[in-house]
Formats: sequence, structure tokens, C-alpha cells
Amino acid sequence: MQKVAVGEKFTVKANTWNSFIDAANHYKNTRMSLGSEALRGNAKTGIILVSNDSGGLLEQFSPVILDNLIIQPDNAEKEQEFKSRVPVFSGEKVSADNKDKPFAILQVPLEAEKLGKALLQGITPVKVNIGNESHKYAKLDASELVSTSNGIGRILWKESGTGEKWALLQLGGGGSGGNNYSPGGPGSQKNRYSFSIQRIVEMRTLWRFVRD
Repeated sequence: MQKVAVGEKFTVKANTWNSFIDAANHYKNTRMSLGSEALRGNAKTGIILVSNDSGGLLEQFSPVILDNLIIQPDNAEKEQEFKSRVPVFSGEKVSADNKDKPFAILQVPLEAEKLGKALLQGITPVKVNIGNESHKYAKLDASELVSTSNGIGRILWKESGTGEKWALLQLGGGGSGGNNYSPGGPGSQKNRYSFSIQRIVEMRTLWRFVRD
């Protein structure tokens, strides 16, 4: 094919025009595929998107309650978006009424009605109210993360002392809030089984963090 000068009349052959259309469609489909893979990749690392519907500013590294899923597979178009994009949840401020729902840790400060990244599974800085320095886990209370002897969030490191302290928290399992680790009595089969499952989840989460 040869280039045409500006203003010069020319006739496009059917085969040439069809080649242009095929090339354009291939480019479009490739971009969509790469975009979907990138978005799905974010979800696999434990990162989701949250819409701040609390009515106020949510601080970076603060817990946020996950409410409704915004993109649901209600029709064919939404189903494709549901399968290919990072999940987007409506986010609420932690309260006594919703503290048992799933939660994530915001990775950015988030103004009202804005979208931002939150960590559902992985390792993140957080502030934890340390009640006892021997505590190795954290759970969600009515308004904050508090230390505990067992919970879904494992404290990998924390500042010394008690009270509100910076910590590195490892989130894992099938959801954060509302899935608190509750072992059975000492020596019970339930206790040993729950502990084993949690250890497997923790090791898989840590391996995913190191690999990515």
C-alpha cells in the first residue's frame, strides 16, 4: 500500500478497507484483554476498590466496612465487568452496628464519595489499640482495631508499650471482619483444626506478598 497526498482523490479497495477494520478490532480487543488482566491482577494481590459512602473523610490505613458490591452481575454487560474488574464495594465507617461485617484497610486517605484502594488480604501498616503487649493478633472493635490473643489479623510487628500503636498487620482468610478466629477449648480437635487452617492461610498470604 502507498501513502496518499493531502487533497488527492483515491479509491479504497474492499480488501484494504477490511484489513484496516481487522487491525483496529485486533488492537481494541488486545487493549481490553490487557486491561482486564491488569485489573484482575490487582484483585489477586488483595487490593480492592472502595467508594467512601460514610459522608466524611476516611483516614489512610484505617479500617473500612465493606457494604454493598457496586458492580453486580445483573445482566450480560455487567456480568463481564463483574468477572474482569477489581471488586468495588460501598465503604462505611466502623461502628458498633456494623463491626461484624467484612472490612478492609484503606491504603489512601479517602474523601467522601471518592474511590480508593483498600487491602482485603496481605500485609499493611495500621494503628492498633494494644491492650496487652503479649497479644499477637488484632480484631475490629466498635470503632478501631484492638489487640487480642486470637483474631483474623496477625500482628507481625508493633511499637512497644500499650495504647494506640503503629503495627504491621497481616490480613488473611475468607474475609476480615466477621470471620474472627475462635478456637475451641485447650487440646480440642476443633482448636487444632482451626489453628492448622489459619496457619495455612497465613503462609499462603505471606508467600503471595513476597512473590508479588
